[in-house]
Amino acid sequence: MLDTSVKYTDSQQLGSPSLQAGPGALIAWLDMHLITGWGLTATTSITISNEVGTAIFSGGHPATGDAVIGFVNVPGAWIALGNERRVFGVSTNSFTFDASGLPNGTINGVSVKVPGMGWEKPFYAANTAVYRSATSGGSRHYLRVDDSNDAYALVKAYASMTGVDSGASGYPGDSVDARWMKSIDTTPSQFSWIAGDNKSFLYGVQSYDYLWMFGFGEYVAEDPGEPNNSFIAINDGAPAQGNGHQDWYTREDYGGVYLLNNAGQPALCGRGWMLSNNLPSGSVSSNAINPSGGKIFASQQYIIDF
Repeated sequence: MLDTSVKYTDSQQLGSPSLQAGPGALIAWLDMHLITGWGLTATTSITISNEVGTAIFSGGHPATGDAVIGFVNVPGAWIALGNERRVFGVSTNSFTFDASGLPNGTINGVSVKVPGMGWEKPFYAANTAVYRSATSGGSRHYLRVDDSNDAYALVKAYASMTGVDSGASGYPGDSVDARWMKSIDTTPSQFSWIAGDNKSFLYGVQSYDYLWMFGFGEYVAEDPGEPNNSFIAINDGAPAQGNGHQDWYTREDYGGVYLLNNAGQPALCGRGWMLSNNLPSGSVSSNAINPSGGKIFASQQYIIDF
C-alpha cells in the first residue's frame, strides 16, 4: 500500500476550511488540519477492481489528486480498507485511490474525510493553543499559538510545557516578535495550503501578490541522538512596504528559522528561506506551491552547528 504519512491540502479543495482573519481563526484552521480532519462526505458506493478503488458521490467531494483521504464507518467485512488511502485521480463526482491488498467488490455506507496529520492540543485557553506531535519518539517540542490578533498570531516553540502559559527552553527568544500570518486585512485570505505529517508541517498563505510559508516541527538531525531537532519558521514583524502592505513572511531581514542550539539556547539558523514557486493558474504571482504536483519548491537552507 502507498505511504499515507505525508498529507497535503489547500483552499481549492471542495469544502476546505478557509483561513480567515480574526481572533481564533488560525487555531480553528490548525485544529482541522492537524487534529480533527474536515470535509466529511457520504459516498454513494465504493468499488474495488484490481487493487484500484473508485469512490462515487451524488455530488462533489473533498479529495484532490495525490492527496490522502480518510474512510469513516467502514463495515467489518472491509476492515482492511483501513483509515487512510492515497488518492490517484479525481473527477467532479468520484475519485480513484490505492486499494492494494483489497479483493474486488463493492462497499456501501462509507463516508470519506480529509484526515488530520496526527497532532494533539494538550493545553488551550481563549484564543491560545499549544500543539504537539501525538506520536512518541523524537523531540516532540511544543508550539504555542497566541491567536488574539486579527491578521497574525504570535507563536513560540518550547522544549517542554506544563500549561498554556508555562514553558521552558523557548525559541525564538523573548526579544523576537514571532508571527504567523492569517490575512493582511480583515477579509478571508486568498490561496492557502498546508503540508506535513505527524512530526512537522509547513503552511502557506497568499498575501496580495506573494505566497509565503511558515512551519514547525522536527527535522532530520545529522546526530541521531540530537535532543532538540526541532525548528520554527516565523516572520518577526516586517515594516510596511512601498505598496502600503506588510510582507508577513520568512524573508531576509524580516524572519527566519529558529531552533535550540547545543547549549539549549534559542538561535537563528537562517533567514530568507522557503520562497517557493508555481502559483495556481490565474493567480498574480509565480511564488507559491504547485497544487497539481503536490510539490514544494523551496530555496536551500543550511542548519549549521552552534
